[in-house]
Amino acid sequence: MKRTFTIAALITLGAAALAPLPSIAQPNVRVFIESAPPEARHEVAPPPRSGYVWAPGYWNWEGNRHVWNAGHWESARSGYEYQRSEWIRENNGYRLNRGGWQQVAQRDGDYVRVAPPPPRHERRPNARRGYQWVPGHWEWRGNRHQWIGGQWLRDRPGYVYSQSTWVERDGRWFLQPSRWERRGGDRDRDGIPDRMERRDNDRDGIPNAVDRDRDGDGVRNSRDARPDNPRRD
Repeated sequence: MKRTFTIAALITLGAAALAPLPSIAQPNVRVFIESAPPEARHEVAPPPRSGYVWAPGYWNWEGNRHVWNAGHWESARSGYEYQRSEWIRENNGYRLNRGGWQQVAQRDGDYVRVAPPPPRHERRPNARRGYQWVPGHWEWRGNRHQWIGGQWLRDRPGYVYSQSTWVERDGRWFLQPSRWERRGGDRDRDGIPDRMERRDNDRDGIPNAVDRDRDGDGVRNSRDARPDNPRRD
């Protein structure tokens, strides 16, 4: 009786493996390991199939080892997009982002309502004279986040490069674009030159960035015509 049940179960499981997999919510289980996953296996994506989305294969972590989960078809879902599963380099290890279905955000003005995925791990190339390496970042294109790979930028004497960054405010995500700024400027626009942010002019133990009287002359910066001159005007 037990043998018959086992064979029947195998037949059922085999038939289910050949059918398109339904959309299943990904378990909210955090997987973090120290060893790097193997190189992804090469899979040839099948031709497009109406009403379905191809989910690429990935290395899963099962029983304290990497196990390859082959690509499969997912039934398309209106208003959602399928995010592939991938390993993300994090601190001194690797974290598995299981991906799954993500609701497609509608752009409203200059912000979106879907948080960008974690940055992808990119191997930093060797230094290159006259250039600086800018890591990749996520951009919002075609109603989804798209990864823009790192690139070399030619140095600009007298300028500092600020990379694109996402900022969240009340559930809205804004992309601050990359830009070149002159050295000695005021990148955070707080009225304190960048060159003086970490200094302590009056040596009172309070950095200039948060010191209300930077020169220690007893006059608040907001009322001092020359807030960096220890002598009152």
